[in-house]
Amino acid sequence: MNGFNYSVEAENVTNLFYDKDCILYVEGDDDIPFWNSVFNLYSSITFEIISLNGSEEVDEKIKLILNDGLDVLVARDKDYKDIEGSLVCNDKIVYTYGYSIENSLYSKMVLKDVLFKLSKGGSRRSEEMDSDRWYEDFVSSARQLVTFDASSHLSGAGIRVMGDNCSQFIISKKIPIIVDEKVINYFSNINVQDIDPQYIESVSDKIKELGYPLYRHMRGHFLKTAIQAYVTYVMKKLGVRTSVSYDLLYIAALGSFEKVLPMLQDENEYYRKCVNNALKGF
Repeated sequence: MNGFNYSVEAENVTNLFYDKDCILYVEGDDDIPFWNSVFNLYSSITFEIISLNGSEEVDEKIKLILNDGLDVLVARDKDYKDIEGSLVCNDKIVYTYGYSIENSLYSKMVLKDVLFKLSKGGSRRSEEMDSDRWYEDFVSSARQLVTFDASSHLSGAGIRVMGDNCSQFIISKKIPIIVDEKVINYFSNINVQDIDPQYIESVSDKIKELGYPLYRHMRGHFLKTAIQAYVTYVMKKLGVRTSVSYDLLYIAALGSFEKVLPMLQDENEYYRKCVNNALKGF
């Protein structure tokens, strides 16, 4: 917080400085609007959201909550913690529904609403059906990448299989379709043999056991770049002269997420329960 290290006692009354009911710490600036939307949807309690600029800093707050009585809320990306089995069970700690906020912002239903919005209602039923098909095919084609990436993380192999951009695996920036040959060639150029096969099998089994749609386990930025490329492709196909920057996509997706979340039964219930439990003491 602005370069100062506050005592737990002082930090526990920081909300009074902001004239809010509580403090909510998040990882980064992009997380602030997302978590603001989520918490406002289920509660009228006032809160100040503070970015800590990184998951490591957030995890330090989590330690203080668990060990030193810090009375604040923390919201962070789930990352691979559900596969790893390392989620911290504490009501004051809220995790994303999927790997990151992007997995909520760029779901299949959100994508359809974004296409309709950015095309000013010009996206037709055929494009909406195509977007469902594209989304499912893209995620399915990335299964091996997700499995090996999670396995590398859990085993400590240090190989970031997916990265934050899908461009090296797709036909082109204008055609966001994963090419199997590119995935195979990529694996041949990295030390994938350094990933213990037991971890690969264990991660595959855990993903099946959890039973979540695969997109929830995908690195958020990887998914975001695919969505950005696909939206750009559809806008061009429809003849809409819109430059789909990341900022434009984020703003559109956030609005669409707020709109469709009540219709997403499992995700809506997940966030409702998390927020209600987190705010019990306030």
